[in-house]
Amino acid sequence: MKLRVPMARALLLGAAVVCFGSGPAEAAAAPLIGVKIYDPVPDTAALFREWRRLGIDTAFVSTALAESGTFVPAARQAGFRTFVIVPVFFNPEYLAAHPDAWAITGRGERAKQDWVEFVCPSHEGYREERKRYALSLLERRRPDGLSLDFIRHFVFWEKVRPDGRIDPLDTTCFCPRCLARFVSDAGLVAPGAARASPRAAAEWLLDHHSEGWTRWRLASSRPGSRGWFAKRGGPRRA
Repeated sequence: MKLRVPMARALLLGAAVVCFGSGPAEAAAAPLIGVKIYDPVPDTAALFREWRRLGIDTAFVSTALAESGTFVPAARQAGFRTFVIVPVFFNPEYLAAHPDAWAITGRGERAKQDWVEFVCPSHEGYREERKRYALSLLERRRPDGLSLDFIRHFVFWEKVRPDGRIDPLDTTCFCPRCLARFVSDAGLVAPGAARASPRAAAEWLLDHHSEGWTRWRLASSRPGSRGWFAKRGGPRRA
């Protein structure tokens, strides 16, 4: 029998995996062989048989499927580890209800391309919402862990060619929140012109603080992180 599995795909790179219930040595000695599954299938038993035949031992499950309340327990009973895929900064539903939360490119545009829509990583209300939801998910659905997806800044990387180059003005986030947080963490004072618009902020940051800005962006996308820099003394003017 040839089994078709809608939206069940090979495990992709680029997600942070948070495990529970095993020590570092055990986790290192037992690599995961998993698939991502987003939608329900009509015959779960047949799906699990096919997974066993392929040597799969772990299911990375969408939040919608996990919230159904039936798939995670069934997978666990069948002997599979389960991780719930939690998107971090990709959240179209939140943006629809909170338009102030959009990440902003260096062109002053919302961080949106096709279906990819990103939240500003400095939006404290959103960070708190994600933390609350993740903890609630763990408590209610009891998976083996979480797979933190879209834990990065905006780019539609599926459409970037291997030999392509991303224009820095198409990256994020250059909103007033991120500018204020960066200069605070870096101990800088932004000139008035840089605060005039996201485009002005981008030009100042990329022209004068490109390396520090890039390092700070990497750090700021981590939930719970304020940024790369430790404050030392008072602010200095750039």
